[in-house]
Amino acid sequence: MTKKETANLVATHRALESARRAHAAKFAARKLRESSVRIAPEFQTESPDYPISDWRYDVTNGDTRLGYWEWVSHNLEAHQDY
Repeated sequence: MTKKETANLVATHRALESARRAHAAKFAARKLRESSVRIAPEFQTESPDYPISDWRYDVTNGDTRLGYWEWVSHNLEAHQDY
């Protein structure tokens, strides 16, 4: 593989990853809007059930690569039966 082909492959990968992240963020936002859980105005920057400190812990330990609100949405879905 030539350097130009490698550069094109890397650029394509980056573009696809960026598009995937944008799609995931839109999906998470839609799921949060559709969720029966409503965030009170005083919690607009953090979920009352899933604090940012818990998300940071998961990120630090390599347990998630999700953004905060994606992580909240994932946890809401994972724990909806409880």
